[in-house]
Amino acid sequence: MRLFGLSSWAILVPEVLMGVGTVAVVYAAVRRRFSPAAGLIAGAVLALTPVAALMFRFNNPDAMLALLMAVACYFVIRGLEDGRTRWLVWAGAAIGFAFLAKTLQAFLILPPLALVYAVCAPVPVKKRIGQLAAGLAAIVVSGGWWVAIVELWPASSRPYVGGSQNNSFLELTFGYNGLGRLNGDETGSVGGGGAATAVAPGARPAGTGCSAPPSAARSPG
Repeated sequence: MRLFGLSSWAILVPEVLMGVGTVAVVYAAVRRRFSPAAGLIAGAVLALTPVAALMFRFNNPDAMLALLMAVACYFVIRGLEDGRTRWLVWAGAAIGFAFLAKTLQAFLILPPLALVYAVCAPVPVKKRIGQLAAGLAAIVVSGGWWVAIVELWPASSRPYVGGSQNNSFLELTFGYNGLGRLNGDETGSVGGGGAATAVAPGARPAGTGCSAPPSAARSPG
């Protein structure tokens, strides 16, 4: 916005670029394990999937989530090739930043990735465990710094955590943006404590023609 001004182009071009990046990463990952033709097929399937086509042309964190999850998978594949710890650390960092984009939804790929590496990595079992621990530490560092800042900062001097019910990023993480997505218990996106300033992402205050106030925080999800 600061560079190009407020316009649909400035908002949506980054989403499109993230879509292109996701397709490219999927192509690169599949190509390494199979062939260029297989990579092209995988990339084409992703690009032509209706929900992906919609997601990459809409102003929402899902595009960033998809890109970072694809990057994490790519790094794990690299780790399976040579057994270097750095690939697990980079994969953990990608998942940590994906957590900041869409909270617990980023962790859906953690169990299969950890299981595949634990079973198939070309290094001794003891080293695999250490590498997985290093990846977990990378997730905590890359995703935890923002959680710590928000939770430790006085609520009276920061924007309301949009999407939460009690102005808490942790509540948003485990509630509306976490277990609520699995069990269907998604309580409304705006809580009661900050009703004066909390506005759901993209919504307008009732009875007005104004946009959401600047103080309303748009949190992941």
